[in-house]
Amino acid sequence: MCGFRRGDRLVNAGADSTEVLLVVDGLLKVVLPSEWGLDSITNLVGCGELVGELGVLFGDKRSAHVVALTSGTAVRVGASTFRSLLREHRDVHALVDHTARRRQRTADDRHRDQRLDVHTRVELSLGRWARAFGAPLPDGQLRVRGLGQGDVADAVAASVKHVEAAYARLRAEGTLRSGRLWYEIKP
Repeated sequence: MCGFRRGDRLVNAGADSTEVLLVVDGLLKVVLPSEWGLDSITNLVGCGELVGELGVLFGDKRSAHVVALTSGTAVRVGASTFRSLLREHRDVHALVDHTARRRQRTADDRHRDQRLDVHTRVELSLGRWARAFGAPLPDGQLRVRGLGQGDVADAVAASVKHVEAAYARLRAEGTLRSGRLWYEIKP
């Protein structure tokens, strides 16, 4: 078990794949580095999800950084132990399959969203993340902690200025409440 805090880098792109992380609690972002300095968030990872399993399974170097958005904990599983668990336990295999399907859905959503305006991309992304990672509130809203507008901008391929404008519009519509590193939205 390892603890982490906001901003901790748990995986470095280019490093050897020596372990898999199983997130127990907290929220992580997967950041694909770019040679032009325009890194992009490709995925968010939360409770019960795996990080690094593909690198371990295929013997590849890490393709992305994984950075904590909130404090939390994860279980570190060595590569050989993970491969043994995968062979011997159907539930581990099912978790790997679930992880692959979720990543594919996320990639499909991002691809479909590319042609939409920034406001719509922001609204759709905030809703998806709230359904996946949000904590329910008494009024039916879902609260997500750890995401700043810069993170949202990276994830939806827009400028922070455009994301600020989308947030303002969503607030004016009564759809969104937000503060520093949190937001609440009706699913």
